[in-house]
This record gives sequence, C-alpha cells and structure tokens, in this order.
Amino acid sequence: MSSPSVLRAPEVVCIAASTGGPQAIGAFLDALGQPPPCPVVIIQHLPGSFTGRFADRLGRRTSISVHEATSGAPLRPGEIVVAPGDTHLRVRHRRVRLNREPPVAGLRPRADLTLADLAAEYGAGATAVVLSGMGSDGFDGALAIAEAGGQVLAQDAASCTVDGMPSRIRAEGLANLVGTPAALAEALDLAWRTAPTTGTSDPTTRANAGSGPTDRPARPQGGTRRRTGGDPRAEERVGATLRRLHEIDLRCYKPGQIRRNLNAFADQAGYDLDDLADALERDIDLRRALLDRLTIDVTTFFRDPDRWADLDRLVVPRLGHAPRVWNPACADGSETCSLAMLLVEAGLRPLIWATDVNATRIDVARSGAYSELAVADVPDGPGPADRRSRWFTPRGTTWVVDSELRNKIRFERHEAVDGPLDGPVDLPFDLVVCRNLIIYLKPDARDRLLMRVAGSLRAGGALLLGSAERILRPETFGLIRIAPGLYRRESTERAA
Repeated sequence: MSSPSVLRAPEVVCIAASTGGPQAIGAFLDALGQPPPCPVVIIQHLPGSFTGRFADRLGRRTSISVHEATSGAPLRPGEIVVAPGDTHLRVRHRRVRLNREPPVAGLRPRADLTLADLAAEYGAGATAVVLSGMGSDGFDGALAIAEAGGQVLAQDAASCTVDGMPSRIRAEGLANLVGTPAALAEALDLAWRTAPTTGTSDPTTRANAGSGPTDRPARPQGGTRRRTGGDPRAEERVGATLRRLHEIDLRCYKPGQIRRNLNAFADQAGYDLDDLADALERDIDLRRALLDRLTIDVTTFFRDPDRWADLDRLVVPRLGHAPRVWNPACADGSETCSLAMLLVEAGLRPLIWATDVNATRIDVARSGAYSELAVADVPDGPGPADRRSRWFTPRGTTWVVDSELRNKIRFERHEAVDGPLDGPVDLPFDLVVCRNLIIYLKPDARDRLLMRVAGSLRAGGALLLGSAERILRPETFGLIRIAPGLYRRESTERAA
C-alpha cells in the first residue's frame, strides 16, 4: 500500500460502493474514529426502500451524524449523507440536489455523476473513495476528481467482496492510495490530524494544505528509478517528439491526466523522463506503447445501454434513409460497430466515419476481430434477434464483424480537435457520437471540438456524449439538450 503521507486533508469525501459495500463502508467508519472536519457523501447501490435503514444502521455504529440526503440541504462538515435509493444525488453550490432522471447504465444513483459534480465544486479539495462493487461505476467520476487535482483512494483486491469498481481505478493508475477500508480511513484521519491549522477557513488553502502540489500524479506502487515528474522541460520534450513523429498534440489534454500516465509509463519502462525522451526518438515500439497509455481506450459494445436506448428512441426515427455519421475517438471500433448495428437494424443505410488519433487502434478496428470476452455481453437486438449470431462469425479464438456492417464504416486515423474535416463522409453530419473524449480535454480544446462538431451538424442533427459528460451551456454551440448526454442542433448557422 502507498504511504499515507501522500494524502492531503480533503474538503469533501465521496464514497462509492456496490456489492459488498455495506460491509466495507462499515469497516471504513469504524476506523475513522472522530467526526471528519468535512462532509462525507455515500453512494451505495441499494434499492430505494433500503437506503434509509442503511443510513440508520451506519449511524448506530458511529458517533458521526449519518442520515439520508435531502434535496436542498447544504453539505456540512462532520456529517455523512447517504444518497437515497433510486435517486441521483447531484451537487450544486455545495448543496444536495436530488433528481429522478433516467438511470445511467442501469444505475440510479450513479456515483460518476456525484463525483463529477464534486470535482467541479471542490476541485483539488475533493477526495473519492471507491470500495467493493460490481461494474465500473465510479471510474469516470474518479477521473474527474483526479483531473481537478483531487485525490482517489481505492480498496485493495484482497479485502473486496467483488473487485470490480476499485479494480478499474487501480488498473488505470488513478489511485493515490490503495488498501483495506480501515487503512484508507486511517490515512484520511491522519491527514486531517496533521493538516496545517493556519488559514484553513479558506477552501482553497485547505485544499492545497499538506504534502505538495494539487495536481500531483498518483504515487506509483512500484518502480525504483528516479523520476523527473515535475520537470516541464522533460515533459515538453516527450510531447514534442510525439507531435513531430505521430502528429499527436498532448497539449489538448488535461495536464494532470498526461502527467500521471506519463510518469506511470516511465516507471514501468524503467526510465526517468529525460531518458525516456531520448529513447522515444529511437524506438517506434516504445512510442506506440506510450501512445496506448496516454490515449484512453475504455470502451465496450453498447456501453451505457441507457444512452443507446435514448439514441434509438429520440434520434434514429428522425434520421434519413442514409444518414452521415462521425464517430471520433472510436478506439477499437466496438462502439462504432454498436452504432452500425443500431442503424442497420432500423432499416437505414448509414455511412460512418470512425476516427481515432491512435493508428494502432485504427488497425485493430479495421480488422473487425474481437475476443470472445468482448462480444459476450453484446445485447440481443430488437425482437428475437441474436446480435452475436447475426453480426459476428467465430474464427478460431476471435469473432469477426460481418462485412455488411464493416462496409458501412470508414476507419481513419484523425485528430478530432484540430484535424481537417475532409474525410470520406460528406458534411453536414446527421449524427456525431463523441463519447468519453471531452472529459479528457482542456477547456479550450473541449470548446474547439464542440464548436466544430456543432458546426458540422445539419439542422436537427444530434450529438451523443458519454455518461459522465455534459455541456453546461449548450446554447453557446447552437445545441439544445434532449436527454442526458444527448443534444440536437437547432440552427444551420455556425455557432458564434
């Protein structure tokens, strides 16, 4: 486990858990001891009728005030609030906002939404604690916390009832600290007890108190070589090499994400950053491996089913017979194939331009070959249709996408933010599916991408984003929100 000394005293803590969570949360609170000097929010996946009793049970085993959250109530230091079952807990102006918007990937509450709000509200003062649970809820939200300069804690595999949610955190190098629930609580308690007491009335001071800069990357759990992770000159040398040799501009991405992944890659490869910059000039395989680490590849077939259901219900019936579609950040192509299935099954003949900045992933997508594990969760189609048998053919240990779908897709390497929109699919687009990309971009790059997407859509065209992504002022880009993560272009004029 990483040393507890890496932690700063947080300004707010959010615990996310699912299967096995009640036991893990109980162990966490037992070890916490005294009431925390900040609010604690618990997102536990439980049916609606159980969360009130769950909060009561937690309250009986600790001296800390624990209660079910109520809409409009402020988040108060020393209190623990539990998200009501079957209700999303959002945070605005540091007050609870409960709503019954549709479930996200079958979950309500969805921890990703709460964590993303806390990242926006508290910045570096936010800490995510991801405990035992099935699935991947909490990953996108924890990433938002990390990119805001906050801290991420994850339960270790040995103590988990189900090691799903925290395993993603650990695998992607997001965790500042990994351990049992009791060890994580003790580390936070130590951070609070040893935090400077001067100037703590100011949230910014509190968030930055303790050990080091707020955008420090996750501390590695291995490696012995010296790093130069704080040296911007070494980071720029690496970035300049990738720009020159692979036409990838890392300056578009959030620096915390790039720095964290760059340092983790250097540790694993046995380099410090200066040596890594030299090695990248000589070794194309090393460059490709680094690009795989820096460009996120988190996707599955029909990821977040609720988003696909909204697209099918609100957008597909409005499309013409031959819609033109752009799918940036397509990764291995599983999302693109999901989109093609949906449109072809609706009787349409789409032409999809699928792009990604990583040429290696484009090669994988063009092959159309996926593992048995990758296609295992492909949902059945409308009616009695079995999508796996209809759209895939088993060949040895892989499943290959049917040519009817592959003929509808043009895969190309392309930089979505600033690359020219001169691909094989004519403008304007009827639909853009851009999921889980803007969450990684710096604000200026994000706005440039949204501006060009909006400008490339026909009037009435639609934009689909990821489950943890939202546009705060869609009207700025000539868009209106029609469902969570789903927007429609209402004007043919390019956004100002």
